[in-house]
Amino acid sequence: MSNAAAYGSANGHGHDHDVYDHAHDNVNSIVGEESLSGYIDHGSVICLNEETEGMGKNPFKHTEDKLTDEPYLESDADEQLLIHVPFSEAVCIKSICFVGHQNGQAPRDIKMWVNKEPHDIDFPTAEESDGDQEIKNLHQDVHADCYYFCKRDKFNSVSSVTIFVSANYGADTTRINYIGFKGEFGKGKRRAVEAIYEVSGSALDAKLNSTCQEENRAAASVFTLNKFS
Repeated sequence: MSNAAAYGSANGHGHDHDVYDHAHDNVNSIVGEESLSGYIDHGSVICLNEETEGMGKNPFKHTEDKLTDEPYLESDADEQLLIHVPFSEAVCIKSICFVGHQNGQAPRDIKMWVNKEPHDIDFPTAEESDGDQEIKNLHQDVHADCYYFCKRDKFNSVSSVTIFVSANYGADTTRINYIGFKGEFGKGKRRAVEAIYEVSGSALDAKLNSTCQEENRAAASVFTLNKFS
């Protein structure tokens, strides 16, 4: 079964044409997941080859603003963009949406890396290395109704995503009006609590074992004294 079949909703459909599985959903209700826009650390977003400094954070809008043309992100020297997106807490990303622009400026091919530092990926590295996920031939989506499913084994505990836009649909520059993530949040905290519980439980078990051993030794001593007294 494909990921589209596993994740698809009644209102959407998944199909494969040289892209990772995805669904079209006009009401944005894919698998019942929530928007993660509120968990993006907007002030720490870094973008290389942006036309104007600070434009990199512009596409990460609230869901209700996803169809607005402004503010937007546009590349500078050529069509490529490299965007580092940190989150305020660990999230599980289920799907991602790109709203491009007309006249060939929409992003076409992307790669993504999970939990990399900003200095880990530059343009030569992005060109030469494999991403944690690569998506080719994105739809020229201007309605924010196409979500691409992220690999569950890679995007399950995400503190940051680095996105490399390697090509668009023929324009000199790339323009992105909206990038949206859907998924779950708070998993990182739950895992931390579970880890603390496991450590605490192990420590408690060790203490109980030690106490039992001391009680057993004391009981043995009393038995020996009674036997030979």
